[in-house]
This record gives sequence, structure tokens and C-alpha cells, in this order.
Amino acid sequence: MWFNFNLDFCSELELLILLLLFEFVMEKDLKNIDSIYNYTESHVKSLEESITRIDNRFNTFIGFSAVLIRLCLDLPRESFFLQIVLCLLCISAIIVGAIGLQAKEVGNVLHPSALMEDKYFEEDEVFRQCLIINDKIELINEYEKVIQKKGKRLNLIISLFSIAVILYGIGIIGLGYFSY
Repeated sequence: MWFNFNLDFCSELELLILLLLFEFVMEKDLKNIDSIYNYTESHVKSLEESITRIDNRFNTFIGFSAVLIRLCLDLPRESFFLQIVLCLLCISAIIVGAIGLQAKEVGNVLHPSALMEDKYFEEDEVFRQCLIINDKIELINEYEKVIQKKGKRLNLIISLFSIAVILYGIGIIGLGYFSY
């Protein structure tokens, strides 16, 4: 310990130094907590944006798969087996995309109204910010799990759709080549 004061016998100068030291430490803690809070908040927003981008990609591949199903139906009757395979691949991509778009309940986060309760409201700012930071850290862990699952599903959709497009291309080229 830096100082060994007995507050009953502190001189005014010693008490002033002690108060200034305490204020300096608290101010430094507040700055640290503020920077951690701001970083955590920006990280949560970044993860939310990542989830939104993945969901937009799901929507895109669902739409393209539906269009490809329509195009498959225009293939000549000789390619009936190819039509079935292409439609099954596209339907699989649509199903995986729909599953990936389903809402998922994420974590158990402290509701803002809880901070207004006496047990939290009467605490100092550092304590409340630390409480919020801890909740956001749990939220970040949940978001990262969601992103990982959605990423795997998105990769599966991309694979299914790519195979379907390649087969469709082969069907057009192959059928066009043999029809002459």
C-alpha cells in the first residue's frame, strides 16, 4: 500500500493528497471502463452487421435457386433426369437457406429496465458499465456461435447452388451439342 494513513489523525494536506489520489484512480478507471465499453459496443454492432450480411446472402441464393428451378423446367424433355437432379439441388438450397434465416433467440441479456431497479440504480457508474459489458460479452459469444452456424449453412447453399449451375450449364451445352 502506498500510504498508511490513520484518517483520525490526518493533516489537511495528507487528506487532500489522499482525495486527489482517489479521484485520479477513479478517473483512470472510468476512462478504462469507457474505452472497454465503447469497444465492446462496436464489436456487438459489427457482429450484428455480419449476421445481416449473411442473411442477405441467404436471401440472394434462395432467389437465384428459385430462378434456376424455373430455368430447369425449360430444358428439353430428353433431360428429364437432369431436370429432377437440378430441381432437387435447388430445393435443397432453398430449404437450407430458409433454415438459416430462422430467428434464433440469443442469450439472456440484462434488460435496460433492470438497471433502474434500486440494487443497480444506486451503484456507481463503473459497476453499471461493468455489468453491461459482461452482458455484452455473453451476447458476443452467442452472436459468434450464430455466425458460425449461419456460415456453415451459407457454404452448403453455395455448394448446392454451384453444383446445380454447373449441371445446368452441362445440360445446355451437352443437349445443344447432341441436338445437331
